[in-house]
Amino acid sequence: MVIGISIDIDQINACYELILQNIDIIGHIQFYLDDTPFENQKRLIRKIQKLLSTYKITYSLHSYGYINLSESIEDVRKSWISVACKTIKLAKETSCIFVNYHMGYAFSASCSREALLKNLCESLKVLSKYAIDSSVYVNVENDFDSLEVKRLGSQIGDLDTIIKCGYPNVKFCYDVGHANIAFSSPYIYRNYLNFIQSFHIHNNWKVSDLHIAYGMNGSINLKKILTELLNYNDIFFILENDINKYSIALENIKASLQKPV
Repeated sequence: MVIGISIDIDQINACYELILQNIDIIGHIQFYLDDTPFENQKRLIRKIQKLLSTYKITYSLHSYGYINLSESIEDVRKSWISVACKTIKLAKETSCIFVNYHMGYAFSASCSREALLKNLCESLKVLSKYAIDSSVYVNVENDFDSLEVKRLGSQIGDLDTIIKCGYPNVKFCYDVGHANIAFSSPYIYRNYLNFIQSFHIHNNWKVSDLHIAYGMNGSINLKKILTELLNYNDIFFILENDINKYSIALENIKASLQKPV
């Protein structure tokens, strides 16, 4: 298992000292992209990679959060697919192992889940081919519904549908906090470990997506999850917190590793 942190692209410089102070435990960095030009984001990524070049750190990208791979309007979805493919290209250019995407969403209750899943699978078919050609993996992330938005990945059946597609280079990012809100248990990942490449780690009380840091409070036993995943060499355990909470989370993880469950 590789422990990492997620960094918003505009906070890269602010995280540099944090990374150096915790270089004994941080082995992966995920860059959360925004809607600024890809060339600008590539410069920022390469700058921090150059500064950290003497350390054994791997990298991934989290795509722009509003990409909608299940968009019901075909021309609009094709535009999102184009952005998603450009993100894979950026991953290749910056030596990133995988790109994380949200599965998709709809604001209208009139959009059936079956139709949204069909659109998602068609999008993933395109991304899978592009990812293979680029030697990059695609990770799709589970999510949760809100009163305003219906999101794919909020039901276990959505994961099963993607697995049935069998697309190469497509894996899951299992967001533990989202699972705690949407699923009957946050530990359902145990049934899907063969299909999971990365985890997003944060806590909550099963109501709101609070992104509470590891070792603080919340209803998920994150220490137990950490212990269960320790021997999986090909899984990325990525913290997703506010930048000012990472020091706390990383110190708590260090303490957990000294006294495992």
